[in-house]
Amino acid sequence: MRKNIYIIALLTLLLVSFGASAQGELTFEKETHDFGTIAEGTLASYEFKVKNVGDQPVVISNVQPSCGCTTPDWTKTPILPGKTGVIKAVYNSASRPGPFYKSILVVSNGKTPNTTIYIKGEVGPKDLKNGYTQEQKLMSPRLAVGSTIHSFGKLEKGQKATAKFIIKIQVGRTL
Repeated sequence: MRKNIYIIALLTLLLVSFGASAQGELTFEKETHDFGTIAEGTLASYEFKVKNVGDQPVVISNVQPSCGCTTPDWTKTPILPGKTGVIKAVYNSASRPGPFYKSILVVSNGKTPNTTIYIKGEVGPKDLKNGYTQEQKLMSPRLAVGSTIHSFGKLEKGQKATAKFIIKIQVGRTL
């Protein structure tokens, strides 16, 4: 009887040890994403790619951003060994001018149960135009004023003064 208890205890210990070594493990393609400069009011979105390099499925149970300005979404199904999932982070830049650096906690049943990823960038003015190339900026119309000052000399009381200014629109400036 006592011999059977030792055998059962030994088998239990072996099974627990074997089960502990077989585990899923998440690796991130990158842990920080820099949005650069974005216009205020933009919903900036990025998908972090995550791969299970372990030998058991991994379930991401929660993704918690550091503040309410970031909304997460993630792969809800188990990530099988060798397969990938995504964690999407959407940053709402409305009424948040200036630089930002936000953390996002990823909770899973993987080898490392808690991992933190980050998004950063800077929120610029609302009218920020990110889509124009230097060439497009150079080709945009510009006003050219021949002279910005005029001397009327000495005027007598009640005398009307008029001046003409020539304003031209230039297109295709060169530096």
